[in-house]
Amino acid sequence: MTEAAAAARFLVVTRDEDLHARLRPALAGAGYELESAADAEAAAVRVAAERPRLVLVDLGLPRREGWTALVRLRAAPDPPPVVVLVGRADYRAFAQAIREGAAAYVFRPFVSAELVALCEAVLARAASAPAREVRAHVRRLVAAEVTVLSAEGVTLAAGELANLGAGGAQVRLPVRLDAKARVRLMLPVPVGDALIVDAVVQWNRRTASGFNHGL
Repeated sequence: MTEAAAAARFLVVTRDEDLHARLRPALAGAGYELESAADAEAAAVRVAAERPRLVLVDLGLPRREGWTALVRLRAAPDPPPVVVLVGRADYRAFAQAIREGAAAYVFRPFVSAELVALCEAVLARAASAPAREVRAHVRRLVAAEVTVLSAEGVTLAAGELANLGAGGAQVRLPVRLDAKARVRLMLPVPVGDALIVDAVVQWNRRTASGFNHGL
């Protein structure tokens, strides 16, 4: 058992019994205890009373309870790091989760061993760096290299994300893409395969180092 895992308690916010049943043995094998909460209110109460080391939030909860839990937990005094579970290829959820302060994100379906490794990395990072440095790390992860593909999957250019939000992205590229062109963005993720998202070029603008594009 790693030092980070010793006597660690996690909380998962979900109503998905299958998800809980899958997470519990995977985390127990690494030395973690797993408790659960069905909604944002129950999660806030348990976090205040039990101080879990890390919280996993299922963003697929009905009535946006997962989002409410994320916002409430991040607003709490000395909040634990939150790892969100996001539907695969759900670009808007991915972008909003980062903006709302998630420490990391995992796309479903996931490999249990990779999820455990990510949680341990989040704990180690939180223990060794101030909160502002953790947030900066997340921003660097998002503002990373991105590959733009044609709608048919042919690589067009490699560049970097200049901005990322729930409404879209700005991408810096060495070449100009035509407005209204349909493309695919290949974004890096910390666990599993890269996230590939369909997008449409809304605008392009020349800069000193290339071209900015709104997608």
